[in-house]
Amino acid sequence: MADPDSRAVYEALRSGSAMWAAEEDELGRWAPQAALLLEDLFLALYAPAVELNPETLPAFAWNFAILAAMLPTAEYRRLRERTAGDPVTAAMAALHLAQALCSPDRRSPAVRRSLLAAWSRTGPAGQLAWLRLARPGRAPVALAAEMDSEGGYGVLRAMERAVEAVEAGGRLRAAWGIRPGVRTVHAVDDIWNLLRSVQQVPGFEELTDAFLRFGSLLRAASRPPRRRRPGQGSSRLAGFTLGGDLDRALPEEAVKLSDPDLEDLFREAYEHRRILQERFEGQTRLPAGPVVCCMDVSRSMNARAALGRTRFLWAKGIGLALLDVARRDGRRFLGLCFSGEQELAEFDVPAGAYQPEIALAMARCDFDGGTHFQTPLARALDYLQSNGVKHQSHLVFVTDGDAPLPQEFLDRFRTAKAEAGFRMAAVFIDGYHPGLAAVSDHTFVVRADRLDAWERAVAGVGRALNR
Repeated sequence: MADPDSRAVYEALRSGSAMWAAEEDELGRWAPQAALLLEDLFLALYAPAVELNPETLPAFAWNFAILAAMLPTAEYRRLRERTAGDPVTAAMAALHLAQALCSPDRRSPAVRRSLLAAWSRTGPAGQLAWLRLARPGRAPVALAAEMDSEGGYGVLRAMERAVEAVEAGGRLRAAWGIRPGVRTVHAVDDIWNLLRSVQQVPGFEELTDAFLRFGSLLRAASRPPRRRRPGQGSSRLAGFTLGGDLDRALPEEAVKLSDPDLEDLFREAYEHRRILQERFEGQTRLPAGPVVCCMDVSRSMNARAALGRTRFLWAKGIGLALLDVARRDGRRFLGLCFSGEQELAEFDVPAGAYQPEIALAMARCDFDGGTHFQTPLARALDYLQSNGVKHQSHLVFVTDGDAPLPQEFLDRFRTAKAEAGFRMAAVFIDGYHPGLAAVSDHTFVVRADRLDAWERAVAGVGRALNR
């Protein structure tokens, strides 16, 4: 028994989500009552209050029997903590549950036989009635789809798998910055498809681990964040002033929004820039320039490294972590995956316009050829000359290769680098390149089979970004 608002949310999901309709049709091939089950599961996970219809007995409907077995469990309560009031998470949890209960490769043979027998016994009239199951308050349809002895245990196993899937999806969404976008009509389609795209990346679990590990190191190596307010300073709190900056509004002002009698006073003060807010003084920080990361994806990067993972995976972890840091700091990012002279892929992410699919494309990029340094260095230089902010832009170059760099090219690069004013950090994996080191401000040597060596290098890169 669900409230009208929750049912309206479900109807909007069912009418607007192409992915939901496709999954409903797919599940309907194996369980004709899948559409009814999906609705019940979504409402049970999303609605603010969940109550079973006391006029219906579990033996009268398969989906009702599942709910009766599911609601008293600790796994259900654990899942509802994440899904109640969140239509996207509730929809994904309902799909995971329905897949575990309906898909033939996930149900026990006894449950499949019971469902098919119950469906066939009803006949055409009963099947039509099944698909038009009465709403709460109307007479329930007796379908004799009794749960067999394995049914209750199957629900518990499905709940456990759904909890694991939702928690794993939450970790991936947080790591990859997956949020509703504007690519499709309904938000659940965006997130569901992006999560599937992440899971299709080779070694996505290990890559996500490296991404998160290095991201935390980069953030920890950075200076404490300061308020970046051009022209006003950011070093110390000097007092209070009146203005219209909501980011600096005092709690005493913001709390007025919770009182209907004071809300109008807050809006009037904001309109006339009379909100009481913090005032900072000190050195003004210049706007930060872009971060460019050149990642070697040549054949040699497929060699095994720390924890049995490839060098390729750890290098991509560095690139993704730098992308995440740039996103958090409001900086532009350019990822350059390179191999041979003609093998270069660009992944440009404007400041404030992070798109997870770009990060996924960068994670999948792999040329598996030779190594050529001039092409990525020239492209990075051109990009920073066009978009860089002097003394606030950075280039990070990650490689395990050894490629020729003519002295003439190095001289031109060094001169142009000084004029552009960016800083460069080179990460050498099981090797060293004198030419690259000569034009770099910071160099780090990684022993590929040692995780601590990777972590020290990444922490050093984080410190270099903030010098």
